[in-house]
Amino acid sequence: MKKILVATLVVVFLLSGCGKMQEIPELQAQDTMYNEAVYLEFPRMAGGTRDGYTTVFSDIGLDGIKEYLTIYAQENETNQIEVVDENKIVVEVPMEDGKKSLMYLTEQPELKNGSGKEAETYEHAYLFSGFETKINSKVKDVTHVILPFHLMEDENLESPLDTVEVGKQYKVAYSMEQFRLFYKRYCENYGVKYEECVNMQPEMGRLEIQYPLIRSDAERDLTNLDKNRITQTLVMVFRQEGEQLTFTIEIESAKRGE
Repeated sequence: MKKILVATLVVVFLLSGCGKMQEIPELQAQDTMYNEAVYLEFPRMAGGTRDGYTTVFSDIGLDGIKEYLTIYAQENETNQIEVVDENKIVVEVPMEDGKKSLMYLTEQPELKNGSGKEAETYEHAYLFSGFETKINSKVKDVTHVILPFHLMEDENLESPLDTVEVGKQYKVAYSMEQFRLFYKRYCENYGVKYEECVNMQPEMGRLEIQYPLIRSDAERDLTNLDKNRITQTLVMVFRQEGEQLTFTIEIESAKRGE
């Protein structure tokens, strides 16, 4: 089956600064938990890699992508891909050292805008990335958060290309429990003690997230969790407004004695 996968691959391109195409072998994104590059084979595409993610242009639709990634998962003995709302895919990518990175692939047609005439010749545009995004906050120690983009329903927060704003209200498509289950899976996947960094208070609509699911620019080394450890807590406050569930993000300082 590996030969079948290899046979489906064709030349992959990277847009250079002069507007020409250069060959690249696969998709690439930054696994921010490991602070390492993750590579994923992908059939018949063109695109560019920058800032820790890959923009992908392809004539292959979502059904073909799902079939390809399902075969990939079977061959590499990873978990089956998780498809949410048809166009959002969570995929586990094995690394050379035996680690397995949890990554995100989503169709985003708007990526073709401003990407040049060559991008417009392809029917589909995708983004391959991790789950971390930047935080705009007055609390300078907390600058990044792991966020389940596939559970969102808000055009202002759908990928690492977006910055989450403290105090801003965001629409979500799934329950607070689904957010908790994502963080549980994420922690288990990376060998992080879930009970030490996630706490849900359903009666108050609070989902509390702590280090290392939130981090600072100074701390990017998972091998030393005590170095530059963040003591703050990021709180997602969920509210039901009619049929729409939303949340806002708050950042709380550690209480005395903690």
